[in-house]
Amino acid sequence: MESNDTTMLDSVNLNIVQDSIKLDNGKLGSAKGLMIYDGMGIQIFGGSNAYSRLFASVLNDYRSILDSNINIYYLGIPAHGEYYMPDDYKKGNSESKNIAFTASILNPSIKSVFIADYLKQHRKEYIFFNTDHHWTDLGSYYAYQKFCEAAGLAATPIENYDIEYRGRFLGSLYQLTRDQRLKEKGDSLFIHKIRTKYKMKILVDPSNYVKGSAGQMYYKWNNTYGCYISGDLPFERFDSDVKNNRRLVVIKNSFGNALVPHLVQNFETVFVIDYRYFSGSVYNLIKSEKITDVLFPIPAFSSNTISHIQRIKSILKYTKSDLNSTKKDVVSQVTNDFPQGAVFKIQFCSSKVQLDSTSYLLKNIQGYIAFAHKNYFMYLIGNTKSYTEAESIRQKMIEKGYSDAVIRVFVNDKLIK
Repeated sequence: MESNDTTMLDSVNLNIVQDSIKLDNGKLGSAKGLMIYDGMGIQIFGGSNAYSRLFASVLNDYRSILDSNINIYYLGIPAHGEYYMPDDYKKGNSESKNIAFTASILNPSIKSVFIADYLKQHRKEYIFFNTDHHWTDLGSYYAYQKFCEAAGLAATPIENYDIEYRGRFLGSLYQLTRDQRLKEKGDSLFIHKIRTKYKMKILVDPSNYVKGSAGQMYYKWNNTYGCYISGDLPFERFDSDVKNNRRLVVIKNSFGNALVPHLVQNFETVFVIDYRYFSGSVYNLIKSEKITDVLFPIPAFSSNTISHIQRIKSILKYTKSDLNSTKKDVVSQVTNDFPQGAVFKIQFCSSKVQLDSTSYLLKNIQGYIAFAHKNYFMYLIGNTKSYTEAESIRQKMIEKGYSDAVIRVFVNDKLIK
């Protein structure tokens, strides 16, 4: 059977809305590898589904290791190019499609928060900076709304914030290029300040979750994107006056900084980890602090960068005894999330170079399905109504070297996850 990556996606009904911007050559320019269009710096996305599979395998590791009662969320973040790049230059390499493909191969119990279409509805608003590679506070607020929907929380209405204007600035893309067109367009910093009472600590010792120094949610001596949560710090803690027994860990890079203040409004405690600099153990933190929710707000550029994928993987830091103690609990809650009659299959991929070894592995397996792609094969094996049995098969595939193995769920031969 021949297919491609979109075959699986279409059956999940992801509803990706295509943007349409007609090229005006008078607005087009470039500088140091950036496209500059209508005074906005736009990075060219170069990701692929191969990177998505690696990234998804890391998040699936988190799901396999952490207790099944912990909610895990993937919030893929598209950047400027998804909304403001002329059609002639997109060349089919869509961040939103890449994010959707990643979500489609995650463990079914990882909740994917899709924000691409929602941001598109607001693309005429000031949701991305012109001269900086980040989104604005308003853009992060819209992502916060979608996260709250997925997490069963009530988002704070935007009119319940206090807005502070900090003036004009030139961001990271201008600093990279010193381009006059970016300088002329410039940016403004509007901060939506939360009214929730909270205490913030900058944690220095990655194994001490209590002791730290005071920090500033909106660093007052900074009028750029760097003001949020005092910048890119390895480890921070926020305790609010919210009482709902929800405790969150945010594993992020700088794109998550503007999102964090919004999240503090909905959790008793929020731990913030910048995976690029954190040296502790996420596993130990989650276990020690009775964490209920884990959020990965990751830009598509980062989830398609090997060094970022490796860093996210490296900070989980669990032992073999940890694996043995949690593995048996992973499937208990997940099974109840699917309707009666659900059938579980294991999906994995192999390159054409691996074809002989994969064929040998599958020769005694009845009824597997192969989907051919120009660079690799995707397989579906197993046909069980037991999630526990499916998880056992998935673990065996991982041990054989197929680290992207993931459980897929079918009802009446239709893929639902």
